[in-house]
Amino acid sequence: EGDLALVSGVPNFAQALSFRVTVEKRELGFHPEYGCWVRSLLGDIGGAPSARLAAFYVKSALEEDPRVQTVESCSAQLDGDRVRVQATVIPLSGPAADLSLVV
Repeated sequence: EGDLALVSGVPNFAQALSFRVTVEKRELGFHPEYGCWVRSLLGDIGGAPSARLAAFYVKSALEEDPRVQTVESCSAQLDGDRVRVQATVIPLSGPAADLSLVV
């Protein structure tokens, strides 16, 4: 009936993790530790070292979520003003979540 829909389970978990990655650290005044540093790499020339750093930032941010048991895999690719992220995250309970997003 409206424009909004509730999500639960794996889609909710994946959505929450996507938000964590796309919000820059210190962007939220009352929650300065929430977020990810990956946006600081936007516009970087790229290359393998920058991609590894982006993946490290994303993996670290995902592991900070209290519902995450482990990050099974995480990769990132810098493309000018975008970072493409792929990750598989294992929650404390339930099935794994596959993330594929562009920051």
